[in-house]
Amino acid sequence: MEGIPSGKDVYVQVECNRYIEKSEYENLTGDKTFNVTVSRTYNLTWEEDEGHWDNWSHTRTRADGTTYSCDHSDWIENWVGKSDSETVSQTYAVNRNYSYWIIKTLEVYGIERSMVNNYALPAGTTLLYPAGYTFPEVSFDHSDLESDHLKTPTNTDITLPSKTVDGGRGGKPSVPSENFESKANSLFDEYEVKNDKLLFEGDLLMDDAWYPKKTPEPSAIPKSDLIGESVLYEDQQNIDLYKENKNCGSTGTILYTTDTNKYIPDNGSGISKEKVLPIDNINRVIIHTPVVGESVTVEDLTYNQLHEDYVADQGSNLKTALVLKEPFTITNRKRRNPSRH
Repeated sequence: MEGIPSGKDVYVQVECNRYIEKSEYENLTGDKTFNVTVSRTYNLTWEEDEGHWDNWSHTRTRADGTTYSCDHSDWIENWVGKSDSETVSQTYAVNRNYSYWIIKTLEVYGIERSMVNNYALPAGTTLLYPAGYTFPEVSFDHSDLESDHLKTPTNTDITLPSKTVDGGRGGKPSVPSENFESKANSLFDEYEVKNDKLLFEGDLLMDDAWYPKKTPEPSAIPKSDLIGESVLYEDQQNIDLYKENKNCGSTGTILYTTDTNKYIPDNGSGISKEKVLPIDNINRVIIHTPVVGESVTVEDLTYNQLHEDYVADQGSNLKTALVLKEPFTITNRKRRNPSRH
């Protein structure tokens, strides 16, 4: 990592999830046994002979010329149609079950701001507010009332189409023996059920339409993608000229917030409307302003024991003498201004 001289600019950029969420669905199931009565009316038809006897006589002559009377009876048929009806009812135990989903927990947070701390930054910290950013779109309908999700079947009395049984001229027919159990199971209604409703970013994750017996299983909220490079970004962060050279560590946080329209409390308890998450793996900044020193020490002849003839002989080539345990002064410190770093 290269150093950056004081007086130069740095930029701050944060990469993070567009949103954070916590969601949990609950599958509610149950069953109940109903007494279902199935009835059928049988229309019975037959014919009965309501005829009569026809009595008549005639006279016959014997061989000797005498006469005698002959009596006769004939049955004259008269078939008359008859009808009756009988209703048969049978009761069966019919089981019905149901399954639907509700939202147990829902928390969706969007970015409010970010804060980054580093010695190199102005005042040691920078606040970043999202640019070109929109909170995730969330809408839902939720109810804990069973009656909002469940319609109980009510057709416990089922009437089958009537049947006609014709006995012809054989007499009044008997009522057939039938088992209506399969009819009870097939014709008795199912529960009608529906889920809570959850829309996320325009996608229907939990369908709240009415369904017989069982609703579709909901989809999870999709994993958040990362924000763009310019959402949490601030440039022209000038390093103060008087800040010392230093290898500066960085820390930071992201503040996510929500509102009352975007969460369902878990188990009826309140939740925080804010979540503060640390920013991991932020790079360090090295402030390094190179300098070159053209130093001159001041000669203190008071303590210099070199012979004065030697000093005069050396002239400009004479090196400054530093005397142990005596103070000395360095002057003319000079800063470099390199064209690149």
